[in-house]
Amino acid sequence: MKIKLLVGSIVLSSLPIFAHSSVINSCGTVGGYDYPYIEDINSQNMLSVSSLAELEAALQSGIENIFIPGDTTIELPYQNNALVIPDNVSLFSDRGRNGSEGAMLKVDYIDEQEYNFPIIQTGSNVHISGLRLQGPVKHIDTDVLTLGIQTQEDSSGLIVENSELYGWGGGAISLKKTQNARIHHNYIHLNQKRERGYGVVVQNGDASTAVYCNVFDSNRHSIAGSGKEGESYTASNNIILQTGEGHSLDMHEDADSSGDGGQAVNVINNWFVFGGTEWGHYPSVKLRGVPRDGLAGITGNIFRSPFEFVDGGDRSKRALEGVPGAMHSDPVLQELNQFNVDMTFRKAEEQCFLDYQDKSVPVLCQAVEKYISTAQTQPR
Repeated sequence: MKIKLLVGSIVLSSLPIFAHSSVINSCGTVGGYDYPYIEDINSQNMLSVSSLAELEAALQSGIENIFIPGDTTIELPYQNNALVIPDNVSLFSDRGRNGSEGAMLKVDYIDEQEYNFPIIQTGSNVHISGLRLQGPVKHIDTDVLTLGIQTQEDSSGLIVENSELYGWGGGAISLKKTQNARIHHNYIHLNQKRERGYGVVVQNGDASTAVYCNVFDSNRHSIAGSGKEGESYTASNNIILQTGEGHSLDMHEDADSSGDGGQAVNVINNWFVFGGTEWGHYPSVKLRGVPRDGLAGITGNIFRSPFEFVDGGDRSKRALEGVPGAMHSDPVLQELNQFNVDMTFRKAEEQCFLDYQDKSVPVLCQAVEKYISTAQTQPR
């Protein structure tokens, strides 16, 4: 079956509702390892660094390709904009190459002050690849609001790929008045502070991003927006696991404009593995305002949750929740997506898969091994 769907002013014409084959490889491995950026770099134009002093000197020198070896750990100063990455700089490691986990950049927990600032600030056309970015807090009950990466206002073109980002109370990636960001093939998890805890967030208006082929786990909101004009995201081909304490994908109502919620929201061909009465009482997608470009495009998604269910407190819940005018009607949403679909994980010959119906999706083993039972580890 094919459809013609209006998404704001965008027309998705003749889009297959379920364009999945037996083995779905549109992402390669969801969560990373298939994009070793180092292979694309001429070594003559690359500087390798292995300490904070060397990294800071390289960033200030105008060098555009900075490599950090995978066995390196650099502790960053716990301060506002501790690391500023200028325009057109690529900072990368070798995550997934020859078994490497990628170099680690980290800040350690100090205490329960807010520390409400980003550690890494990025300019335009910055490329971050193959790294691990570890924040100070992984739990829900904390006052720490530290952000991992935040864009400079009026920048554009940020790419964060093939990386692991975790432990950021405020959020792992904050897209603040920036255009055309691409966040893909990452493992983004344990960013779950109550009332914050974002995997990726667009905020302060005029921020747009494509978020695809990532694994999200145990974030309060894996993708979120503050609701201001110009904020938009397209989330596609992501695997969304458990949440912290909240729905997985979010767009707030603009506090300065009654009823509006961002510019555009598109949620296409994602796998929402947890949800419903068995796995929690939060919706997978919740829109608190109406996108200015019109109805959100929510199509081709696979939900473990039923469309409607009753949680443990006998409260009526839905997999998709939105204020009037934010989403298509219930019959259309149920036609465009699949609900109440059983999903399991398995491992075969060092590759992990998400299995559902007669289909398999390659997925990063690091992200899902804890969800694989002994009986599921053998090839089918």
